[in-house]
Amino acid sequence: MLLKIIQYLSSNVITINLMISVINIFIIIYNWYKSRPRLEFYSNDNMMNIYKHCSSSDYHYKNSECIVFYYIKVFNHSTSPMTIGEFSLSVYGYENTISSKRVIIRDAYELSNSKGISGNLCIQMPLTIHPMGYCEGYIVFPFAPKYHEEHLFCEITSKATCKEFTTSGFIDKYSSDM
Repeated sequence: MLLKIIQYLSSNVITINLMISVINIFIIIYNWYKSRPRLEFYSNDNMMNIYKHCSSSDYHYKNSECIVFYYIKVFNHSTSPMTIGEFSLSVYGYENTISSKRVIIRDAYELSNSKGISGNLCIQMPLTIHPMGYCEGYIVFPFAPKYHEEHLFCEITSKATCKEFTTSGFIDKYSSDM
């Protein structure tokens, strides 16, 4: 009996190797699919996305004419950590601006006498999100061009270690009535 099994296996070695190879290819494709970079941006619910005209002395950013605070919620759906090195803000008709490690996050950003944004609500770059992890906070763009409209559509591009991800939303001109 054992001899017959050995004879059968030796005569079908090619078929058995093919089956094992197909199974290995399936496992490799499945693992690649599960670990591919996947960031998902969620709507920011009731958080304000604003820009405010300012001078260099307002927040101590040299050559700053306008500062943008854009609130994001981002989830890493992959099984690998994801590091975002910079965010880019694009508004049609204006020059793009970036937020990266060069942007020093202040302890607080005073918007008016009674309102402001705490520095601990702002995202420090680079941002590393653990596998199946989540992060939220304000992205600070202190070197934005001087916007003129009250309500602007914008795109935020996150430049991660292996891919770029884009989300979009609106920013409003800050007024002390907000």
